[in-house]
Amino acid sequence: MMNCGFRCREHRLAGWAARVVVVSVFACMLLVLFSGVAAALPIPVPVGSAATGGYPYSVCVQGGYAYVVGGSDTLQVFEVSDPLHPTSVGSAATGSWPNSVCVQGGYAYVVNAGSDTLQVFDVSDPLHPTSVGSAATGSYPYSVCVQGGYAYVVGGSDTLQVFDVFDPLNPTSVGSAATGSAPGSVCVQGGYAYVVNADSDTLQVFDVSDPLNPTSVGSAATGSAPGSVCVQGGYACVVNSWSDTLQVFDVSDPLNPTSVGSAATGSGPGSVCVQGGYACVVNSWSDTLQVFDVSDPLNPTS
Repeated sequence: MMNCGFRCREHRLAGWAARVVVVSVFACMLLVLFSGVAAALPIPVPVGSAATGGYPYSVCVQGGYAYVVGGSDTLQVFEVSDPLHPTSVGSAATGSWPNSVCVQGGYAYVVNAGSDTLQVFDVSDPLHPTSVGSAATGSYPYSVCVQGGYAYVVGGSDTLQVFDVFDPLNPTSVGSAATGSAPGSVCVQGGYAYVVNADSDTLQVFDVSDPLNPTSVGSAATGSAPGSVCVQGGYACVVNSWSDTLQVFDVSDPLNPTSVGSAATGSGPGSVCVQGGYACVVNSWSDTLQVFDVSDPLNPTS
């Protein structure tokens, strides 16, 4: 059964969703634009939008297409090769309450919180996404990250689950490990998975070099209710939803993650994405996208 703290947090997150998705798409596009910028801090300017289904929760961008899942139990595909005019081009039914989507190669991986499943879609033809495989997860899966033939899932059962997706038509659970309370986000880099636990206020590091035996090897205290983590290079950026902060951790030694810098965000930061020296944060209560210069991780600056 899902613990009460996690459920309450999810109800609050659901209230943010419709406002967050447009900004989230914008954030992803900004990161593409920022990757070649080395001078002054970019000023974000809205360039385009498109209607989604009800309560969109998660977005992932790959190869000119944005993949969106949400409360309408649908995977929607938008062509964003022209960022000024994002266009809905395809869709497919998901399980109940899809919470997170991650795209790798020609496949989109979706976790469905209401039906406790990992679902795989063939998106080699983005105009016609097709469900091709699925597997049971723990209760209330909330976040998925795919790397190197494995999908990493965290959720309400306080577990990091590892699925073999080398054959996307037959995803198979191959390993698991206990997390802290209410894990809300997972990011994998190299041989390590980074998980933030919203109710225990921790960043937890797992050695996943052997995906069949993920092992917790390090942790560090975060601010209150960490909601999202993104890792680049030797640093992990975490947003804390209740303490309204972006926190930077040195994870060059994954066994000893260390908080080295922080900055105030807007109200209720819900997601962070890092690329090329910049961190994009969406603030769900203040309806803002913030861009932080994290080229000096000890002094992140908005």
